[in-house]
Amino acid sequence: MEKILEVRNMFEAKIKQGIPNPPGEFDHRDLERVNSDKYIKRILDHCENNVKSATKMLWDILIWRKQNNVYNIKEQVNIDCLKSGIFFPHGRDKDGSLLFITKWKLYNKGQMNTEELKKVIIYWLERMEKKEDGHPISLFLDMNECGVRNMDIDLVMYLVSLLKNYYPMFVNYSIIFQMPWIMSAGFKLIKGLFPAKAVERFRFTTKDSLKDLVAPDQALVCWGGNDPYVFEFVPDDAE
Repeated sequence: MEKILEVRNMFEAKIKQGIPNPPGEFDHRDLERVNSDKYIKRILDHCENNVKSATKMLWDILIWRKQNNVYNIKEQVNIDCLKSGIFFPHGRDKDGSLLFITKWKLYNKGQMNTEELKKVIIYWLERMEKKEDGHPISLFLDMNECGVRNMDIDLVMYLVSLLKNYYPMFVNYSIIFQMPWIMSAGFKLIKGLFPAKAVERFRFTTKDSLKDLVAPDQALVCWGGNDPYVFEFVPDDAE
């Protein structure tokens, strides 16, 4: 509790010094996060209990959210990109964490607007964080039937950077499914973005070993599981 108060006090002192413009005043809903012990505890855990680092992360989160107008992301997102099924949440791992599925065989580099896809990623992260009340999700990179044309390392690194910098303690496992050997070099770059503690949560898996992480009733048929689900976009009730 003492460190939570330290972070809050340091943040409020920083606000009194002035918020850069742009982006200008923080959204009042984001400022409510500052009053949440649970949220600040997430940031402290993410920053290994370092008060100075946690305060900086809290500040950077609110700056980023204002710059990207995150609370209005559903009004910015391209519905066709949303419906493409490249990104969607479904099923849970054996720890009960929601799977955020990234289905890379549906992506063709150079043929899709990556800026629009970045907004889709933010949209789903926001929706999942709200639905799960901050409980960690598992990132599921479905590389099945992928070739070089299907993979955009920059887009993956963007997703990773969001989780690392703006969604504290929000990842349980990073599951890489059926990764082609030709992608190995790219994934070394991605792993390099993560702190050692997060790299320990990486799991490379195949159809044969997926059951160790995701029960068959939670795994899609295309992964060798029993769940016949096929993605279809359904707006959130609150939208």
